Amino acid sequence: MYAPMKAPPPLPGYQLLWQLTKPQHARLLFALLCATLAAPAALLPFALLAQVAVAHWQTTLTSTLFYQYAGWLVLALVLKYLLHSLAYYFSHVAAYQLLMTLRQQAVAVLARLPLPQLQQYQSGELKQLVMQDIERLEQFIGHHSVEGLAAFIGPLIALVALSWIDTWLALAALSPLPLALLCQAIVLRRLGPLMTAFSRSNSELNSTIVEYIRMLPVMRIFCQDGESFGRMRKALDNYQQQIRTIIRQTVPSWSLFMVLTGASVLVLSPVAIYRLQQGLLSPADAVLALMLSAGMLQPLLKVAKLASELHEIVAASQRIYQLIATPLHNPAHTLGSDTESAVKPNGLIPLNVQGVYFSYQQESILKPLGFQLEKGSFTALIGPSGAGKSTLAQLLCGLLEPDGGGILLAGQPLAQLDDSQRCQLISLVSQQNQLFRGSIRDNLQLAQNNASESQLWQALQVAQAAAFVHGLPDGIDTQLSEQSTPLSGGERQRLCVARTLLSPAPLLILDEATAFADSQTEQRFYQQVRQYWPERTLLVIAHRLQAVCMADQLLLLEQGVLVAQGNHDQLLSQNTLYRQLWQQANGVESY
Repeated sequence: MYAPMKAPPPLPGYQLLWQLTKPQHARLLFALLCATLAAPAALLPFALLAQVAVAHWQTTLTSTLFYQYAGWLVLALVLKYLLHSLAYYFSHVAAYQLLMTLRQQAVAVLARLPLPQLQQYQSGELKQLVMQDIERLEQFIGHHSVEGLAAFIGPLIALVALSWIDTWLALAALSPLPLALLCQAIVLRRLGPLMTAFSRSNSELNSTIVEYIRMLPVMRIFCQDGESFGRMRKALDNYQQQIRTIIRQTVPSWSLFMVLTGASVLVLSPVAIYRLQQGLLSPADAVLALMLSAGMLQPLLKVAKLASELHEIVAASQRIYQLIATPLHNPAHTLGSDTESAVKPNGLIPLNVQGVYFSYQQESILKPLGFQLEKGSFTALIGPSGAGKSTLAQLLCGLLEPDGGGILLAGQPLAQLDDSQRCQLISLVSQQNQLFRGSIRDNLQLAQNNASESQLWQALQVAQAAAFVHGLPDGIDTQLSEQSTPLSGGERQRLCVARTLLSPAPLLILDEATAFADSQTEQRFYQQVRQYWPERTLLVIAHRLQAVCMADQLLLLEQGVLVAQGNHDQLLSQNTLYRQLWQQANGVESY
C-alpha cells in the first residue's frame, strides 16, 4: 500500500534556524560582528555632542575645539556608516544566496515527490511554501538579524555608560523596563496561537484566490460574481476575523509597551536634576545621561517586533525544513542529475511488468498484474472508467511507485533510474495539456533541443496540428501565454502530442491524448505514428475501441484487475466484458 513519505520530526526553533542557515554561517557571522561594532559607534556622537553642549554652557568652547569635536563627530558617523553598510551587505548576500538554495531544494523535492503526496498540497499552500515562507526567512536573515542584534546591544551599551556615570541614573532609566517587558510578554503569549490561526487562514485564502481566478471564465459564463463563490467569501471572512482578533488582543498592550520604551528620559530627568543640585553629578555627565536615556529603550521596539514575528518565522522554517528534508525513494539521484552515458534499450522487450500492485489510503487501486511490451509493438490499455488505467500509466512512468512487484524498463529496474534516465527511455502525454509561456517552437523543442525544421513539422502533421499552426500570424513562432492564448483546448492537446512525438524516447505512452479527434482521425494518427516511427513501442489508454482495435495487444482492466489480454479477435471471442464494450462502442462512438 502506498504510504506518504514521512517528513523528519521538527527541530527546536533556534536549532532549526541554525541548521537552515548553515551554508551561509560565515557571511552571517561577519555581518553580526559588524552590527555589534556599529552599536558603540552609534553612541559616540551623543558623547561628543554632550561635551560640546557643556563647553558652550561653560563658555570654554573655542573655535579650534569646536572643529576638533566636529571632526571626531564626522569620523564617528563615517565609522557607523561603514559598519552598517558591511553588516547589511553581507547579511543580504547571505539571505539571497540562502533564498536561491532553499527554493532550488524545495522545487527539486516537489518535482520528485510521489504524485499522491504532491496532490495533498493545495496551490495556495505551495505558493506560501515556495514563495512567502522562504521570503520570510530572507527578511529575517537580511534585516531582522542585523537590526535585532544592534537594537539589543545599543541599549546595553547605553546602560553600561549610565552605570559608569551614576548608578541611580541607570536604575531610573531602567525603571520603565519591567512594565514594558510585562506588556511584551502579554503580547507574545497571545500572539503565538493567533499567528498560527492567521497562517492557516492566509494559506486557505491563497488557495481560494487561485481557484477563483481559474474559475473566472466559468463564473463569466453563468453571470456569477465573487459573492456567488461561497468558499471565497468564507475564506475572506475568516481572514478578516483573524485580523480583527489580532488587533483587538495585541494593540492595547503593544501601545503601552511603545509608550513605556520612551519614558526613560521622563523618569531620569528629575533624578538627574536632583543629583546635579546635590553636587553628585557634573553638568557634562548630566547632559550625556539625558541624551543616552532619551532613546535608550526605543531600540527594544525592534527586538520586540522581531520576537513577535519569530513565531511565524520559526513556523515558516519548520514548513521549509519538513519539505526539503523529506526523504525520497531514490535519494542517490537528484533531479536532472548528469549521467555519463545515455541509457539505451536492452533487448526486444522495452517494458516488462511483473506482479505490480498499488493501493492508496487503504483502497486497492491495482491488483497484482503482469504483461510485456515488445519493441515496436502497439498496445492499447482499455477498460471502464475507474478501472485504474491512468494509475497504471503513472506507475509505468515513475510518477508513482508500486507497493509491490517490479517494472523493468529497457531491461533495468525502473526504481533504479533517475529522472534524466527515465526521460531517455519513456515519454508520456497525459490528459492535462500543459504548455509553457514562450513560442510554439520553444514548447516543441522541450522534447528535443536540436530538432530540425522538418522534424518539427512532421510531428505537427502527425498530431493533426500543422494546419492550424500554419494559419497563426507568426506560425510556429507564435507566442503563447500561460493560458496558451490564442489556442483552443484541442489545439493545445495536439501540440502536446507533437511535442511527445519529437522525444527520442523509445517508449511512448498516450493517456487519452487523442480525445480531440474522432475515431477515424484517431486511428489514422496511430497508423502514422507506426509508419514514421516503426521502432517505437506504443502504449495507448483509449476509450474509443474502434481506433485501437487493430492494436497488436489489448490489455483489458476492470476494477484494477487485468481480466484479459490479446488482440481484438481473441478478446471478442473469449471475453464477455470486451464484447459488451465493443457493442457499446459500435452503438455510441464513445461510452
